[in-house]
Amino acid sequence: MLALKGNHGYLLGEVKTYLDAQSQKDAAFDCDYVETTNVGYGRIEIRRVWSSEKLDWLSEAAEWLELRSICKVESERHLGEKVSGEAGYYLLLLPANAARVCDSLALGVGYDVSRR
Repeated sequence: MLALKGNHGYLLGEVKTYLDAQSQKDAAFDCDYVETTNVGYGRIEIRRVWSSEKLDWLSEAAEWLELRSICKVESERHLGEKVSGEAGYYLLLLPANAARVCDSLALGVGYDVSRR
């Protein structure tokens, strides 16, 4: 699993645009989706994951060895009255499986993606 950052420029923009649109739909037809809620240590964390194998629109897909899917992860944390959140976008070597991505992130497990 490779996190897309600002240095991925156009690729990040394409993935973000696609997955943000998918996450706004009532039913994301091209995505696997899961939402989890964890409560503990005085905080509530909600994680939402959208994962898709539909890559035919992605201009740089051929440049990434063994790329199988992309995903968006939204994290929302509630600590008392304070609410914070963030979103991340990733390239994956695995098929689209939002639950597996969510479990991997919770365990701090990552996968490496090699670029040609």
